[in-house]
Amino acid sequence: MAKRNLLVVFLLTVVTLGIYVPIWFLLERESLNKMKSDVKISRGLCFTNLLLWISLVVIRLFLMDKYMEIIVFITIAGIIIYYLLLTQARTILMDHYKKYISIIWTVILPPLQLQKVINDHSK
Repeated sequence: MAKRNLLVVFLLTVVTLGIYVPIWFLLERESLNKMKSDVKISRGLCFTNLLLWISLVVIRLFLMDKYMEIIVFITIAGIIIYYLLLTQARTILMDHYKKYISIIWTVILPPLQLQKVINDHSK
């Protein structure tokens, strides 16, 4: 697992309007799936999440509110997939490290909380 600077992770998340978060899942998916856990993260789910985030940002920036129904659908689908990925990654890390990880901080500070746990256990 790659040790990453938490400030850089935070800045990338802000600068990319949140698109870095699904990219983070794609970058860490393989390493997470190698950990000791029955839970595995699907590549398809990661790509779907990324496409939903990019679509949402593009629609909001360039098409404004002309397609409000699509924006609502993409937002709801994105949030569901996003939180599924968050809980899967959190469960994998808890199974592997035998350590409790706060769901509250995981939801409030994604992917910072998960990256912090990875950093704390990286050599």
